[in-house]
Amino acid sequence: MESVVNRYWLWVDMQLITSRTLFASRIVERYGTGNSILDVGCAFGYITGRMISMKPSLLVGGDIDSNSIKYAHRQLKGQGVHFVIFDAQNIPFTNCAFDIIIAFEIIEHLPDHVKFIEECYRVLKKGGLLICSTPNRELFSPGTKPWYPGHVHEFTPEELKVILDKYFERTELWGICKKSPVPQMIGKVINSPKPFLLRAILRNAVVYRLLVILSNIFLRGSLKRFRIGARPIDTCALDGEYLPYPSSNRKFSPYDILSVSYKGM
Repeated sequence: MESVVNRYWLWVDMQLITSRTLFASRIVERYGTGNSILDVGCAFGYITGRMISMKPSLLVGGDIDSNSIKYAHRQLKGQGVHFVIFDAQNIPFTNCAFDIIIAFEIIEHLPDHVKFIEECYRVLKKGGLLICSTPNRELFSPGTKPWYPGHVHEFTPEELKVILDKYFERTELWGICKKSPVPQMIGKVINSPKPFLLRAILRNAVVYRLLVILSNIFLRGSLKRFRIGARPIDTCALDGEYLPYPSSNRKFSPYDILSVSYKGM
């Protein structure tokens, strides 16, 4: 049962992965070609591989899991991508080595997220970009410690911006709004003082994934490509569209927080 749910969960999560990838691609395109790019926490290299079309001068993917790195290397062998095993809290590159760092869904897994940000700042060139994503604690684990396996510290949009602003000259926040209300509903039950039994059941990662899978099957919206700066976006987004945060729409609360931080010259 667990392996079946996990297999379908990967399919559902690909909606978010695709959304993040589109976001990163638009930002990198706006920054121009020929840049050096580091993908921290690259896992199987999905986003790393999508950066090949950006024609980077150097493209590196890194992850702490050796099996993920081996798989990514096999998938992208001969395409000019380098893969390295490393801890995101100790990035093994010299100062000012990269123009752009992409770090999607990694900061919430790290015991020392401040050290991670310091490391990203260190290896970025002057004028470089850090592009991050992380689940929004307000929806994922409101009012409690992270319940999802592997999450050490989750952030609200405001918390993430405060931390990034300590190091970077400027940070822009964006968000992905999921059409399915199930994750938010589960979050409310999990953080409610009662009922205890239902809360315990929903805290099971397999049960959570199964419910989100079913909700996406029946409530799935089409993926909408977005445009940054092309028009004001102030209406609630469907699955895969992006809004600047904070938004003029009071109903908008992002499922995923996306940040773009600029290192000063």
